[in-house]
Amino acid sequence: MNSHARLDAVDRVLRTNFLGALAVTQAMLPLLRKSQAARIVNVSSGLGSLTQNSYTDSKGIVPW
Repeated sequence: MNSHARLDAVDRVLRTNFLGALAVTQAMLPLLRKSQAARIVNVSSGLGSLTQNSYTDSKGIVPW
């Protein structure tokens, strides 16, 4: 992670890219559990492996 990144900017990016995906997934679980063919598809940017900054670090956190 960039040593010059402001904490509030990093927090905003992590909340959007990681916690946002987690919150939406958790909110949808009750409906998904009722389906016989439920799927969760998360789409992420490939830039997480090409550069170093808080945005790309947060994209690399999403394990799905």
